[in-house]
Amino acid sequence: LEGFDTNYLEDMSHMFGFSFDGFESLYRTSALEITKQKDIDSWGDFEKLAERSKEFCPSPILFAGGNSDTLLGVVSCLAESFIGTKNYEELTETIAAANGDYSKFLEEQYNDSSSGLYESLHRLVSWKNRNFMLPEVFKMSDEDILSFMTYQNTAIVIMPLSSHRKIPNDVVRGFKSLPELSNEKQIYFPGNISIAERAVISPVICLIPLSDSIVVKKTGAKMVSPATQEKLARETGLAPFLATNCRTPDIQSDDLRYWIAASNGALTPIGQSSFSDRNKKEEFAEAVRNFILAQ
Repeated sequence: LEGFDTNYLEDMSHMFGFSFDGFESLYRTSALEITKQKDIDSWGDFEKLAERSKEFCPSPILFAGGNSDTLLGVVSCLAESFIGTKNYEELTETIAAANGDYSKFLEEQYNDSSSGLYESLHRLVSWKNRNFMLPEVFKMSDEDILSFMTYQNTAIVIMPLSSHRKIPNDVVRGFKSLPELSNEKQIYFPGNISIAERAVISPVICLIPLSDSIVVKKTGAKMVSPATQEKLARETGLAPFLATNCRTPDIQSDDLRYWIAASNGALTPIGQSSFSDRNKKEEFAEAVRNFILAQ
């Protein structure tokens, strides 16, 4: 909705989604074998794998931090896993209201153990300082991530499904997602909160009718019909918005749809939920990069 006249959207009842692009954490199977680690059921397990993988990986943890949407998605996933759905929604409102000196705002969040971003910021700072990830992660693109995955220079990758789709099958088949590795039925990121109180961090691609003409209504209805949802999922590789009544192209999109239904639904990342102005979103993301690198 960046750049869109938000006054038009006062009545959101006519806006509806048709695709999900959820964030996931992927784990290199050979790294799990080398470290003799079988399960990822907690952030302790996650960081244990990163620690052990330092012996053979330049950057055990990776994400495309040069992309602001991906960076804020990672921050969102960390926050949600610690504070749950209700507090996450309050956090996005707090960030939206900051609208000013983001460096000062992040400092306050970092120093307040009750704040919504406390764990996100502390984890990212800790990963950098413990050499779990290179400082260059905050400049990386999807192409850089592909290179690291191809040459097995990482153990854990965080990315949205749309980025996953850019990874060749012969590379990505060497990685498993968290639900496959958890005995505790974790969703895409570890957490100590019950699944009923958690949600999947996922941008939702929405359809917004700009008129109430019959042609627009028929087009909207067709876009969310099972047949079109199935075709969109096949063409884009994303997960269909409909919960049960259309097929998906593969296990990744089917799993995403399943976990959204099994948990407390989908929550949009901070980049989309807290900012309608692209420049402010970029400013906030840059403040996050600078803050973490300075600690």
